[in-house]
Amino acid sequence: METTAENSPVILPLDSLFQELRRLPLEPPRREMLAGLTWKGMFRAPALILLPLLLVFTVFPSILFATVIESKSPKQRVSGRVIQFERFGQKQVFVKYRYAANGQKYSGASVGMETSPLQNLARGAALEISFDKTNPQNSVPAFENAAQENFPWPLFLLFPLMAAFFFLPFFFPQLRAVFLARKLFTRGVLATGKILFVKVNAMQTPVMPGGSSQIFYEWPDQKGVIQRGSMKCDNMWLVLQFHSESAVVVAYNPKKPAQSILLEPFIA
Repeated sequence: METTAENSPVILPLDSLFQELRRLPLEPPRREMLAGLTWKGMFRAPALILLPLLLVFTVFPSILFATVIESKSPKQRVSGRVIQFERFGQKQVFVKYRYAANGQKYSGASVGMETSPLQNLARGAALEISFDKTNPQNSVPAFENAAQENFPWPLFLLFPLMAAFFFLPFFFPQLRAVFLARKLFTRGVLATGKILFVKVNAMQTPVMPGGSSQIFYEWPDQKGVIQRGSMKCDNMWLVLQFHSESAVVVAYNPKKPAQSILLEPFIA
């Protein structure tokens, strides 16, 4: 930050870590982002922990949707014949069948549970087969294909919506902080302020960034009026470096001074 005699910060131990901040212009625009304000830098491990869960709720329905598309490919039905019938216990049967398509003979197999129509078959019995016209060797008993086509597949599209409903609220506070911080850095005015006090909260959880410590600070605006603000910070090391009267750099909206952030947490 370009400083003058009037706004030069008091030299404290922390200042040596934040030389980059004092080289920033007081007035916008500022194009080069601080490392902690880049999108990559803003989404740290606490938020990324939820990504595997979001992927499960997104990828699983996508696989099912691909299965639906495949099941919608042109089908043709022919009469086949059971060439092998094996019973395993009282609930499971294995059926192998043979059928002809386009002058060629193909075979397929299926397993049926206790309620499956396959339970009523025997070797040599007739069985209606449904096969893919573009790939005749891809076949299933016709009743299985009918059940697949009638299955309410669109219900699985609710999975991403459920994931958004349950998990996105965890991200909203962080997303809001991201947009506000980037906006204030690129468009706001910088001023030198000081720490009033820090409310340290050591009970932080990976999925609850809201449990971060709270930093309270004040600074003089362009008119010389003392403004006060606060922000959450999940960098415990940085929080422990601050103490009352520590000099800090504040970015704020001159039209709405209530919108302000400290830049120190975003230096890296």
